Amino acid sequence: MKRVLVCFAFICLVFPGFTAYGAQEERPALIVISKIKKGVSADTTKITGNLYFENTSLVSPEIAGKAEAVFFEEGQIVKKGQKLLKTDTQLLEKELSIQRSQLAQIDIRLEKTKKDLGRYEELYKNDAASESSYDDLKFGYAGLIEEKSALHKNIDMTVIKLEKSVVSSPFKGIIIQKSVENGNWVQPGASIARIGSLDSVSVKVPVSEKFIKFSKKGDHLNIKLTAVDKNLKGKVIGFMPYADPKTRTLFLKLAVDYPGPFAENMSALVDVPSSPKKDVFIVIRDALISGEGGKIIYTVENGRAKSLKVQVAGYDGEFVHIKSNEVKEGMSVVIEGNQRLHPGQAVTVAGEK
Repeated sequence: MKRVLVCFAFICLVFPGFTAYGAQEERPALIVISKIKKGVSADTTKITGNLYFENTSLVSPEIAGKAEAVFFEEGQIVKKGQKLLKTDTQLLEKELSIQRSQLAQIDIRLEKTKKDLGRYEELYKNDAASESSYDDLKFGYAGLIEEKSALHKNIDMTVIKLEKSVVSSPFKGIIIQKSVENGNWVQPGASIARIGSLDSVSVKVPVSEKFIKFSKKGDHLNIKLTAVDKNLKGKVIGFMPYADPKTRTLFLKLAVDYPGPFAENMSALVDVPSSPKKDVFIVIRDALISGEGGKIIYTVENGRAKSLKVQVAGYDGEFVHIKSNEVKEGMSVVIEGNQRLHPGQAVTVAGEK
C-alpha cells in the first residue's frame, strides 16, 4: 500500500493536472470578451427587393452625323462631362473655312468702300459729286456691315455645331444600354446610350401594408446584395403612393450609397421592421453561435463558460440584437474562442473589445 501511495505522489508531481480520478484536468481556454449593451430595436423580416436607378437619362446627339468614334461600352462607369461619342466634322470644318474666307473678303470690301465714301463725302460737300452717288456708297457700306454681322453669326453657329459634334455624359453614372457603333448615322433625339446616375441608386422592396407604420422617412435599414456579398445601409425615402389591389403590398423606397459593381434590378435583401421598437440587448455579431435548438452565446461566470440560449431580434452591421430573460446589461460575453467552448469549461480572459 505504501508503494502505491509513493507511486501516485510521483505521478502527481510529474503530471500536475492528473487527479485522483485518473483523468487530467482540462486547461483553461483563452478567450476575448465584450460587454453586452442595452438598446432599442424592432423585429425585422427579410424581404427581397430590387436595386435600381432613381434617375436615368437617354443620351442623344444634338446634330446629325456619322459616328466617327464611340468611347464607351455597356457596364462602364463614366464621369460627368466624359466624352461618349464624336461625329464626323469634315463638312463642318470645310464650311467654317469657307465662311472665314468670306469674312476676310468682306473686310477688304469694307475697307475699300470706307475710303471711297470718305473721298465722295468731300466731293459731295464741294458739289463735285452727285447726291445719288454718295448715297449709293453710304448705303453700300451699311449693307456690308450687316453682311459681316450675319456672317459672324453663321460662323458662331458652325462653331457651336462643331462643339455639339461631341456628346458627353450628363452626370456620373453607369452605361446601362449602348445603342450606337462606329460608322452609324446618328440623329438628334435618337438615343445612343441609357445611363443610370450613381448619385441616385435606390432599392425598391414590396412590403405588406401592415408593416407601413413601422418604417418612417429617414430610418436606416440593413441591406444585403447577395450577388456581390455586400452589406449596405439604406435610408428610407418613403412608400410609393399605390398598392397592389390583390396582395395589398406597397413598395418601400430606400436610398443607398453604392458605387458598384452594379446591375439594374439586382436583388437586395432588406431587413424590414415588422414590429414596434422594443428593448433589446446588443452584442458583437461574433458572440452568436449555433447551438442545439437555436442560437446561443457564452458568458463568463466564476471563471467558467456558461451558455445562454437567445433569440435574434435583428442585425445591425457587426452587431446583433438579442432577447433573453437571462441576459443583463454589462454582462461579459465571449466573442473570440467561443467556437471551441463547452458549458462549464474553465476560461482565461486574454482581452476585451
